[in-house]
Amino acid sequence: MDLKKKLVEKVLAIEDKEILCLLEDWLEEISLLEVNFSKEEIAAVAEGYSQYKNGEVVDEEEANRLFEKW
Repeated sequence: MDLKKKLVEKVLAIEDKEILCLLEDWLEEISLLEVNFSKEEIAAVAEGYSQYKNGEVVDEEEANRLFEKW
């Protein structure tokens, strides 16, 4: 059985209205996220995340000073 059919069957088996509402909200959010990013954009985000993980960050005040210099 393919994955979509399995998921549909599971959703159809749910009786709890609150869970169904949560699923609907989650699916709405996901549909809004369907954006295609370029390789360059993905690389820039990955670089920024790597810098964050390595502690290469500045506080908001310092960031504002740096932006003002630009």
